[in-house]
Amino acid sequence: MEGALIKFIIGGPLHWFGVLDLAMPEKEPIISAFRISAWGRSLLKFQLPLIPEIQIAEESVTIRADGRLRIPPGASRVGRYLIARFCEWQGFKDSFYRYKLTPTSLEEAKK
Repeated sequence: MEGALIKFIIGGPLHWFGVLDLAMPEKEPIISAFRISAWGRSLLKFQLPLIPEIQIAEESVTIRADGRLRIPPGASRVGRYLIARFCEWQGFKDSFYRYKLTPTSLEEAKK
């Protein structure tokens, strides 16, 4: 039970807020390693973090007819979060986050 909570916190909020960087193999969306980011180091030292890695310009999401979505890293984080709520994670490949809209993912979102 505690392991699942730790896994969620590392791969979820700490990563989403930029405190941790994650390493995942291309074939499986499983966290294999993590480290404290430059942002996280600044926060641990009680310093105002520099914000060079946040991009203001937003890039477009590509949606294909078969339900596959390709999201560039520069896309809106809010948009990526909303897509993740009703799509199935397919992994990070060729510098894009990949999701797929499936009947199962829609059922899960409905619950």
